[in-house]
Amino acid sequence: MKLRNTIKTLGVVAGLALAAGSANAATVQLRFDDFEDAGTVVASPPSDWQDDGNSNARGDQAGSDGLGGSAGKGVRVRSSTGEMFLGTALQLATGDGGSAFASLTISFDIRPDDAGYNTRLQYSALGDFTDVVELVNINGGDAPYTVGAWLVNDSHTITDGVGGYVFTDTANLRFFSDGGGANSTFNVFDNVLITAEQIPEPSTTALLGLGGLALIMRRRK
Repeated sequence: MKLRNTIKTLGVVAGLALAAGSANAATVQLRFDDFEDAGTVVASPPSDWQDDGNSNARGDQAGSDGLGGSAGKGVRVRSSTGEMFLGTALQLATGDGGSAFASLTISFDIRPDDAGYNTRLQYSALGDFTDVVELVNINGGDAPYTVGAWLVNDSHTITDGVGGYVFTDTANLRFFSDGGGANSTFNVFDNVLITAEQIPEPSTTALLGLGGLALIMRRRK
């Protein structure tokens, strides 16, 4: 009977710990860029996205209507090796307030302008993209990327330690084009949002564990 009660109590404590962990987890916004700032290159403030500086293959805003047509601005990632990457590293290991992140989500609106042209969304733990892990290959014309149409809130999530992703304080993301003729093809991006799920602080779980242990000892008396 005592063993049964102990097991039951442990189950309750575990459930409370999981519930508290979920409640204590926090979604933190790391970046948001709508590219409405003035200028013709991605690096214009306040955007943190930068390009490779190659005038024939870069991210830019010139002539790029963002979501909502001429009322908004988007950013083009042009061929053939155009890219845009974050100017500031994502501190995923340290996290926010000293608590590391467990997962990261990047979402964006995209309008492919050419069939067969692709842009790769890549992650780099080192930050220099010598160790890329690919989130998605966006290929114009392949579902769900319809040429000439906006796909709103295309979202991709990665988890620390899963699928080759290792969270570090030097982490970076980039949109990278590896095909097409110079300046002739591109994809348009808008409203790029990066969020991360924070690992619950261990103190809450530890307190619950101590409380559960005290409960078990009390029931044994």
